[in-house]
Amino acid sequence: MASKVDNSSKNVAPSTKPSEKRHRNPLVYYGTIILLVIVVIAFVAVPAMGSNTGGGNNYTFGFWRSKAITYTRDSFFAQQLDAVENYYKNQGYDATSMPQLHQQAFRQAFELTVMHYAMLDLADRNQLMVTDTFLDKEMAKRPEFVDEGQFSLRRFRETPNNIKAIIRRSVLESALVERVKSDLQPLPNANETAFITEMARQERSIEYVAFPLNAYPDSEKLAFAAANPEPFHQLNLSRITFTGTEQEARQLLAQIESGSLTFEDAARSNSRDEAASRGGTLDWHYTWELRNDFNNPDEFDQLAVLSAGSLSPLFESITGSWLLFKVMTDSQPADPNASTYLTTVTNYLNRFESGRMEDWAIAQAKAFSEGYAAYTASAPVLAPPSFEMETETEADATYTLFTQYAALQTLSPVATNLFPLNYDSIFDIGYISLFTKLDVQKAPQLSTAQNNRDFLKAVFSLPAGQVSEPLLVGGNVIVFQVAAIAEADSGTTSMIEMYYPYLLREAQSQELSAAVLADSRLRDQFYPTYSRLLGN
Repeated sequence: MASKVDNSSKNVAPSTKPSEKRHRNPLVYYGTIILLVIVVIAFVAVPAMGSNTGGGNNYTFGFWRSKAITYTRDSFFAQQLDAVENYYKNQGYDATSMPQLHQQAFRQAFELTVMHYAMLDLADRNQLMVTDTFLDKEMAKRPEFVDEGQFSLRRFRETPNNIKAIIRRSVLESALVERVKSDLQPLPNANETAFITEMARQERSIEYVAFPLNAYPDSEKLAFAAANPEPFHQLNLSRITFTGTEQEARQLLAQIESGSLTFEDAARSNSRDEAASRGGTLDWHYTWELRNDFNNPDEFDQLAVLSAGSLSPLFESITGSWLLFKVMTDSQPADPNASTYLTTVTNYLNRFESGRMEDWAIAQAKAFSEGYAAYTASAPVLAPPSFEMETETEADATYTLFTQYAALQTLSPVATNLFPLNYDSIFDIGYISLFTKLDVQKAPQLSTAQNNRDFLKAVFSLPAGQVSEPLLVGGNVIVFQVAAIAEADSGTTSMIEMYYPYLLREAQSQELSAAVLADSRLRDQFYPTYSRLLGN
């Protein structure tokens, strides 16, 4: 019997036909993981015979290439659903009596089946082979043929041939799938694990002061608006947003201009925006709120100069629709006394002039740094902090002076915990983190810091006690100094050495699952079919 694929390197091999080559690139295409729960199920739920889950009807939930993903009695799909439901049952949940959980379980079983078919397809296209010797050994381990821990020839002979054929096929497919996964998800070698462990070993803590952009003074905002009044002029308009063709939009405009259709009726029947039900009424808006709806913002100037009662020409919007306006009253200049004036100026600055606020915050941070340098030059050396640091005494003293000077400037310095270099939290997998995490609950201004290259580069290159240049981190400009340099405790590094290979495999499995489910060769018909199965 020439069956395909084996689970050991000496039993699994590519075809040796002289005219064909084994192409491994398609395997690499997929990447790597299912959620931990699903991965566990995938390994544990070796198809078992005799399941009654499937019922008597056939339901096709989609296709992997031309392979139908069908839910029938004793199908792989049904067996996976049994496994998922048993998992939930062991957690204290009965998926069969909870509609939302039942759908979730069904979806997980579907995705496991898709993965199974995709891996079999990859193995077939890469011509992996399995030996009969391997299959015979694995068959002897199956619980159907084991009695008191030993292979039972009696049980084997008593099992109908069709059942033995199904089990043998299941063993072959499992070997195939596991071989493909092992190619896609290689375990790290010792050097890689050692490198990752060393990354986690080096930890630093900082203390910093933050200059938030939203502290930009109101006086500066009002001065900007006074010097740049145009964005804050107000217009009272009605609008039609038309999503048809330009020709159809011009026909609509012609009807309004001829008087055969009022603007208000045209808006109610043709406009596709929030103002349609009001006959197009927008009421008062600031210029800057409207200008960027235009595909060509300069065309807005044609609207801004129209007098009350005027009908505008057609304008193309940024989304490709067509805009038609009716001017209700003449435009009004900016009114600094309006209740919404400061708010709209702030919103405008946040959206279009954030660099102005960044420059202001950077200037504040530089002034702090310069003042601190002068302060440390004349201040007495203070006692080092209470916790141990691998730094010189001068650096320890500088650390305490940083806190003291910040307090004198009525600023609130924040001290972080020790943390390693972990850019983009790459070693965080779900709720599990191999590395010590920066505690952003205590340092909220650093909530985006793990994704900030400049910040991390500065933290892990500056010597202890040296003040950083001002750095933009999220909505704040930060000035910090390294407070402590230390090594992670042995428990942390030991955990990495032990669990990194496992968590890497988990991450790989999630990526593999996502790649397969997003593949164009999958026709996903799960939700309409599931609804039909329930009789909806």
